[in-house]
Amino acid sequence: MATKCYPPKVLRLMGMAQKCPDWQILWFCHFSILCEEEKVMSAKGIHPLAIINSKEDYNVLQTAGREMFKEINELINAGKIDVKGKEIKFQFFLGGDYKAC
Repeated sequence: MATKCYPPKVLRLMGMAQKCPDWQILWFCHFSILCEEEKVMSAKGIHPLAIINSKEDYNVLQTAGREMFKEINELINAGKIDVKGKEIKFQFFLGGDYKAC
């Protein structure tokens, strides 16, 4: 049975580095809709925004993700988005390494 979610939607935005077997480091940025209780901890509940192949370095992340971070910050400040004429309000919870960006 699906969980009904009432506005505002609550989004968790995460950024994290992951070491790969071949010694590469990938930085993932993704979000989850927290009111989707049955999905939030599974792969179905994770929505990727960016994957950056680089060491975990503030300057690299700031340069490579500049436009993405700008758009995300605008959404955070607006607190809402218009989808097909319907206003959807939301809150963001920042986690992982995203707080540093």
